[in-house]
Amino acid sequence: MIIMNGDNCKRAIIIALDGAGNAIKDVYAPNINSFFKKGYLTYMAETSVPSSSGECYGSLFHGVSPEKHGIDNGRAKRLPFPEDSAYPSFMKLAR
Repeated sequence: MIIMNGDNCKRAIIIALDGAGNAIKDVYAPNINSFFKKGYLTYMAETSVPSSSGECYGSLFHGVSPEKHGIDNGRAKRLPFPEDSAYPSFMKLAR
């Protein structure tokens, strides 16, 4: 399911529900559901397989596979992402 409105977007909020998977659409969550109705939503997005938080968020933020961005759960806890990476995050590119 994808919800879109035709307006241009000047700001974006990304909400990633780690560990929720598609189950969020099947539970009573009125606040989350009301927020989703006002923006863009998909239950079909995939970042990397197999699913692991560090790898998935790295792929979401940097737009490349874990083999390229090199982020895993252990590295994410210990080290900042290099500022001079060949794969900057979408947030850095949006500035």
